[in-house]
Amino acid sequence: MAVIDVLMPTMSGIECAHLLQERYPKARVILISGSIFEDKRPHPDERGTDAYLEKSEVPERLHATILALAADTTAAPPRRTNA
Repeated sequence: MAVIDVLMPTMSGIECAHLLQERYPKARVILISGSIFEDKRPHPDERGTDAYLEKSEVPERLHATILALAADTTAAPPRRTNA
């Protein structure tokens, strides 16, 4: 399981998530963003991750999201791809 920020110095969190999922298809990925700008937030079609949280939600929801994804090992939610 990985928790990845959308904005990173070398590549975007979305690119990182897609690479991770290519190498490890069973990996669960939670994407987080703290951007207050709507145009910097990833569109749902491009995320392709198991969960998405705004950074303001992380203190309240991250633990529960991790537990829910970890418990659901057999039925991963469908992921969207850019293909």
